[in-house]
Amino acid sequence: MQDLFFETIAVQRMALMSRLVSVGACNQEEKAIALEWLAELSAELLESFAKYDGHQQSIQKNISLNPVQRLL
Repeated sequence: MQDLFFETIAVQRMALMSRLVSVGACNQEEKAIALEWLAELSAELLESFAKYDGHQQSIQKNISLNPVQRLL
């Protein structure tokens, strides 16, 4: 069973970067770059969650089938 360890780390990094950019001494260009990077990271994270969710649904569907249906 896949856990969400790496996804959790990614969310923590994104939150840290958001906090640092919002209170740090960044100019507008650096803030724009950080926001673009956060958008890319969040898109990758959403894809990862979608794959995880699809995998979980597949497992649940397999479990709900009776043994004869699993063989078909």
